[in-house]
Amino acid sequence: MMRNVLVLEDDEDLLYIIRTALQDAGDMVQTAPNVAMALHIVQHGTKGRIILFDYHFPEGTAKDLMQALAADTNLRARFALILMTGSDLSQDDEIQALIRRLEVRQLPKPFLIEDLFTAIAAAEIELSERTRQS
Repeated sequence: MMRNVLVLEDDEDLLYIIRTALQDAGDMVQTAPNVAMALHIVQHGTKGRIILFDYHFPEGTAKDLMQALAADTNLRARFALILMTGSDLSQDDEIQALIRRLEVRQLPKPFLIEDLFTAIAAAEIELSERTRQS
């Protein structure tokens, strides 16, 4: 089954690796260079999308993306979220609350491609279960 994955990553080399690996696995991959474009894609996209996102962007942060998704319950229900970061976010109470509320999976950088596929498979199961319940 082809998965729809939206990738937000500002490191061009890492983005290329992720996009290529996912496409080689048969996934439909769309990318966004910033939070504003990602939100546009999310608001006008289809159900059943996995969002794989970095924490830092030239224009905005993962917090901005998560706050926008948290504010719209109907929108949030359509997506499974995976946060890729090398930052220690454990001391940021606001981020931790958003991660819990939105059930965001975390993929610590650096990671192996196998870890990426494992996280996406788990997100796909979560999304499938959520879709069945609605």
